[in-house]
Amino acid sequence: MKKFTVSLLTLCVSSSLYAGVPFFNASCPTNIDVHAEKGGYVFINGNTAELKKYNENAYDINYKDITVSISINPDGTLADPMYSRANGANGVCQLKHYEGEEVDTGSNCKSKEMQSNTYHEPVGKVVEKENMEAFCRGEVSAKYNTKPMYVKTGKVVHLGALGYFVSGDADLGNKGMKKFQCQFDGHKKFLLIKN
Repeated sequence: MKKFTVSLLTLCVSSSLYAGVPFFNASCPTNIDVHAEKGGYVFINGNTAELKKYNENAYDINYKDITVSISINPDGTLADPMYSRANGANGVCQLKHYEGEEVDTGSNCKSKEMQSNTYHEPVGKVVEKENMEAFCRGEVSAKYNTKPMYVKTGKVVHLGALGYFVSGDADLGNKGMKKFQCQFDGHKKFLLIKN
């Protein structure tokens, strides 16, 4: 099982101090896509989902007949999410990592490099208009290996048959500011992130 960095600060403090669900994207069997922003908004297949907190290290994300369970390991890493459906289907989800780093649980609290995962845009994913800004922030942060807090978006612009657009910029640190535009078609399907 792969372990992923939640944040370097989390690794240096007790997991009991961790506040909120971490940022992640995951794909689960039976065509389930999950997106969570640190500390708050969660989505299943582009729809706003309900977050149920059991304690600082265990959460369920619910939407209709789908439940995705996530847990944070004692060392601050995120365990592979598990999903279940009302029809009895269940299994393990695959995390899409956005920082390109693996946890080093040594006492010096540093991270080590690993092979970076390739970002794949979820083309064709239908996203409701009220969720487009948050969805866009999540996808941009995954694509450019930055945290969602460094991604700023404007309001959703609807241009009729041309579709929906969300523009913004991402602070990439030493690489500077990156302007982007998330594009959705007239049926609210995600198309691409344009530079």
